[in-house]
Amino acid sequence: MIHDAGDVFHAEEELIGTSEGAAIAGVRPPNFVRDWASRADFPAPAATTSAGRIWRASEVREYVCRRRPVKPPAERLAAMARKVAWWDPPERTQSRPGLFIARVLARGSVDDILDIEAQYGKAGLRRAVQAAPADILDERARNYWQLVLDLPRDPAPPVRRLP
Repeated sequence: MIHDAGDVFHAEEELIGTSEGAAIAGVRPPNFVRDWASRADFPAPAATTSAGRIWRASEVREYVCRRRPVKPPAERLAAMARKVAWWDPPERTQSRPGLFIARVLARGSVDDILDIEAQYGKAGLRRAVQAAPADILDERARNYWQLVLDLPRDPAPPVRRLP
């Protein structure tokens, strides 16, 4: 048994270091220390040695699962594509991610938007809002998403009108 600060650990409990924690989080070790292990709500180390901190693997896995949204299944994305662009096959809608994201932001439910964010990340949402045509994101929706995504307040592109 290993003793640290009064805690007793069982030999079968898996303990991991920075490299293993980075692999669980899917990042490089320096990024793991900076972006994950330095957070106030990250699990406390089980021990600190001269080589660095050691965590319980189960706690790190649980934390990463709570913090990282699960990507939606392909069927869910296809259903969203049918909902926001009913006139196109889902494969075609999803093949243009910028337009797909913008359409979900304009017409999707809260769950749809959360799934799109899990799939494409905030950076994907930002790119989609910046490039969205005015007929998909009107001025009000564009202003809203620029505020939510902390984007510069750019005016909407002009709407084309037929003579």
